[in-house]
Amino acid sequence: MTVLKVAVSLLTLAGSLCAQLPATTVHVGTTLRSQYGGINNQQRVSVVAEPGHTLPGAGLGRRARLGGMMYAYSAGFDDLPVATFLPPDDVTHWFSLTWTNSIVHSLWFAEPGHNWIFGTPDHLTLPSFGFEWLGPSQWDYEQLGVSPPEGWQAYFLAIPIPMNPMLIGSAVSVQSYRYDKNSKFFISNEAIFVIG
Repeated sequence: MTVLKVAVSLLTLAGSLCAQLPATTVHVGTTLRSQYGGINNQQRVSVVAEPGHTLPGAGLGRRARLGGMMYAYSAGFDDLPVATFLPPDDVTHWFSLTWTNSIVHSLWFAEPGHNWIFGTPDHLTLPSFGFEWLGPSQWDYEQLGVSPPEGWQAYFLAIPIPMNPMLIGSAVSVQSYRYDKNSKFFISNEAIFVIG
């Protein structure tokens, strides 16, 4: 287990990297567990990468290639009949990475229905970069959101995959967290991707 924890630490070195999202990306992994019981679409997380940094899927979506660069993507949504990206605002985002397990923690001060942490995070980290975007989201592979006229905010965490054969077959769980200007705290669904 110590080796796995060290590997997670290597994966999270990306937090200090200056990153830029590639122009062409594909969706990596899949949604494993979802929040439910709260208002819809409040916080989303996905993982994307350049096509050459991935391998074909084997049941859980495209896999991360050893030596590749993955990008965890986070955005907030309004609770409207049609999910709408939240416009740029004073918010704080985090990401967590963990090896998947069956543990579920309920965070009492998060919004009901958006308060489950899946697994025990091995690393909680700030996004590598964020920006505002005008128009439809090219990273919303679930096709859940439309953009408001003033654009919306996206946050990304660069996750380099070390060239370590011991990581092959490992599954990494990703969640995102948002604290907004109204002092509300939201936790996303769980995205998972397999290495190698």
